[in-house]
Amino acid sequence: SVQVAERLHYYYQQIDSLSFNFTQQTSGQISGRPKTGTGNALFVRTGSGPKMRWNYVSPDRQVIISDGQSVSMYFEKLNQMVISSVEQAQADILFSLFESNNTISDSFTILDSDPGSGSTESSGLKTIHLIPKDTNSQINTIHLWISTDSSLRRIELVDHFETKTIINLSDIRTNTINPDDIQKLADIFTFTPPEGTEIIRQ
Repeated sequence: SVQVAERLHYYYQQIDSLSFNFTQQTSGQISGRPKTGTGNALFVRTGSGPKMRWNYVSPDRQVIISDGQSVSMYFEKLNQMVISSVEQAQADILFSLFESNNTISDSFTILDSDPGSGSTESSGLKTIHLIPKDTNSQINTIHLWISTDSSLRRIELVDHFETKTIINLSDIRTNTINPDDIQKLADIFTFTPPEGTEIIRQ
């Protein structure tokens, strides 16, 4: 598992940008019936650090952008945009893979994956099980499904309330965005909410 995690980290250190489509399913006692969301995401390693953007297109439009310092979360349905420090944001495993100064073992305890977690070794995907070392983390455990080329294909997060979130990645593309293209980066990672949106700073 440690070797798989090291290969995963090395893979993401070699690429400057990542984009993909995703489906997300959340289920648990607090969330009630399972919720499904779809969208796309972009990650770029820039001279000033990694940046990310998640665009949820269904069931409701949401935009989440982070520059490594703060996270902005826009919720169209609520007509709100919440801005918080990165520490307050949910640990984003993909974002941490783009931060070159931290390896996975710096932030997580790496365990052999529990076969009962729906392991899919037979489909050519390796699984690893991570426990956040940060005791303040909202996440309890993370399972990752990793392809033979060391790219992430599926992420399973379980929080302290036993809410499970499964994110499946598809149409994965790497190095399609030039990290030196200032205008393109500004277009992607700048989001101005509609007039009248309530701004909440945490």
